[in-house]
Amino acid sequence: MYGNEMNVNVIKSLIERRQSNANGNHIDLAGVFNSSYAYMLKLYHSVIELDDENDSDNANVVPDSDTEHCEDCRSCQRVEETGFEVLPVYIQLYIFSFLSAWDLARLSSTCKYWNVLANDCLVWKSLLERDMVKWNKVGHRSNPLTYIEVESDRTYKDIYLRCSPEIKNHPANFQLTNLLRVLIPRKAPRLVMFGPGLESNVSGITRAIMFDGNPQFKITGMFPGEIDGVGSGFSVTLQDSSKAMKLITLYSASKKERENHKQVNRADRNKLLVGTGDHGYEVHDSIRELCKTVDGFIYVVESTKGDNLGGTEELFAMMNEGNTCRRVPLLVLSCVTETTQERSPCIEVVQHLDLQKLNRPWLVHDVVVKNLDGVLPALNWLIEAAQRT
Repeated sequence: MYGNEMNVNVIKSLIERRQSNANGNHIDLAGVFNSSYAYMLKLYHSVIELDDENDSDNANVVPDSDTEHCEDCRSCQRVEETGFEVLPVYIQLYIFSFLSAWDLARLSSTCKYWNVLANDCLVWKSLLERDMVKWNKVGHRSNPLTYIEVESDRTYKDIYLRCSPEIKNHPANFQLTNLLRVLIPRKAPRLVMFGPGLESNVSGITRAIMFDGNPQFKITGMFPGEIDGVGSGFSVTLQDSSKAMKLITLYSASKKERENHKQVNRADRNKLLVGTGDHGYEVHDSIRELCKTVDGFIYVVESTKGDNLGGTEELFAMMNEGNTCRRVPLLVLSCVTETTQERSPCIEVVQHLDLQKLNRPWLVHDVVVKNLDGVLPALNWLIEAAQRT
């Protein structure tokens, strides 16, 4: 769109370098949008010398003929009066990169020139890279890495709008089909919960759901195992939506066995799995038969920053399409114990678990075990997805 474009990250580093050489005259770039256009002019004068420090091809960046200002546009006239338009284009783009998607949408309707800036590919690329690590959920249809890795013909703006939870959850995107699903009665799906998180610092999630008298959940009964005693569990009702589920919990071993074999690879001591002889694993026969009868899976991991998310052997053995229909959904609960704990972003959990390889519906959702924040919307998604299969 612009000749000799500069990457937004490069621009940031150049301006930061300029700040470090400014003899104490520090400029708060994050405050640009809380101040007047005069502040933007101050920013311009502080960085204009960058034009002399960089290659002349980058220094003389100007809009092409497609980005001419609209002569009759009052918004453009006001911009010209403040001097914003005299800033180099790459500085204008850098400033726009601090805005939110909602702000860019509003600015794009002010005038033709700002519409061009607000829809620039570099701005939306920077926005996507900045925000996707903050998203509290990522799913099989909202994973930006999938579009990027396959070099999709979608623009970064398209990818952002398709994947951002904030955009997808906006009331304007509510669909009538969501209401119809609530009105049509459906049977409670059988869900299997498993994973390394059940044997870590966040193992209290099962107790919090089923045994701590949490008002968000109501235990309505128990049911026995049907396959060699495997598959017993609890019938649970979600109080916010009156949705019901039958929850089965599977552990790799008893608590005593786990404590006695802490130094052994979890996959090797996992009673749910058997080795295949080629350093691979598959599920035990009884577990395979159970998988054929369930409607959804819940995989629990501890995502406290710095902790190991665990291996993927158990996950991919359970998700083998020979064990269960590929339409059966998977929910990954990315758990920390308390809200104050620093956590690995959902997008990093997706990468670590290689979820892009799964040919089934899946969702990774942030959860806090202490107050069960995030559990209800995650389970609502799983139950709805399971009832559609």
